[in-house]
Amino acid sequence: MSEKKDLHLAALPDGTKPPEHDLTEIVICGRSNVGKSTLVNRLIGAQVARTSRTPGRTQLVHLFLWKKVNAVLVDVPGIGFTKAPIPVRKKLQRMVEQTITHRPSLTGVLLLIDVRRTPGDVERNLLDLALQRGLKVFIVVTKSDTLAKHKVKPSCEKIAKWSGLHPRDVVGVSTKKGAGIEKLLGMVVRFLAENSPEPTTDTAEPTSSKPIVGE
Repeated sequence: MSEKKDLHLAALPDGTKPPEHDLTEIVICGRSNVGKSTLVNRLIGAQVARTSRTPGRTQLVHLFLWKKVNAVLVDVPGIGFTKAPIPVRKKLQRMVEQTITHRPSLTGVLLLIDVRRTPGDVERNLLDLALQRGLKVFIVVTKSDTLAKHKVKPSCEKIAKWSGLHPRDVVGVSTKKGAGIEKLLGMVVRFLAENSPEPTTDTAEPTSSKPIVGE
């Protein structure tokens, strides 16, 4: 229980509130029922996000410490849940959009798309908002285990073509079987490493030419 508490940094009604940490952030977003909560738990390595058979349960912005990549995973509500009242749908959509466009410490986006669904206006809007801000976008094609193995790659390539992104930024995953999870983690780790600030170095001349013990 304490581990979950340590990993769950905050639950915010406003995703634009400045963070109380100094780590970079990656937001995970998509339609309701795309498998976001189960993927969050897979990526974090603990049952931190509440999963439910009923879409639309997440209505706050949750921050999770993502130890595996040394970052914070920002979990926003799923959008497009048609059974929710219209005011609720609009509120959640606005919350997600404002988080992507105005949260100061975001550097990347995991945009989830169900492998069985043709991307539509919801996905296009989220993608465009992220790209307009200059964020790195990875498209995560969820529920890949629902297709025959030989159909997953063509489906990902089709979604890559729809998005205009390079195919290397699109990955199929299965939270049930774990397929694609390590690949996704590797993609994020490489991105963060390539975009981390250069470490500061001491330019002062050494006082001795003797080697340091242990080198």
